[in-house]
Amino acid sequence: MVNANGAAELLLGNFVCARAIVDYVLMKKPAVVSIVAMGESGMAMNDEDEACSALLAARLRAESVDEQALLARARQGRAAQRFLENHPDAPSTDVDYCLQLDKFGFVMSVAREDGALVARRTFSV
Repeated sequence: MVNANGAAELLLGNFVCARAIVDYVLMKKPAVVSIVAMGESGMAMNDEDEACSALLAARLRAESVDEQALLARARQGRAAQRFLENHPDAPSTDVDYCLQLDKFGFVMSVAREDGALVARRTFSV
């Protein structure tokens, strides 16, 4: 997100708010939409972010997509596997929560405030 200097708006993408994110973007009708899968701190790809990006892109283009396959890909990814090991600071239930497709009807945007990146709810359906 730090390198998105030219972006008019930054949104946090995720499975739980996917429908709200797509609805918000379609409502705003921007000339350009860039979906960036941050992966491992922006340094390496991960299945979770790639799957979420694929879902958002397909929905924005009104294309059919195998949502269950994308959720399965995310569940099998490296980050999810760390949680499935059930460490006290990373309970396995977090994976289930994070993969609840379209659970929430809000969008989180990110802005720089006093030198820090701050996420806030900006839209609710």
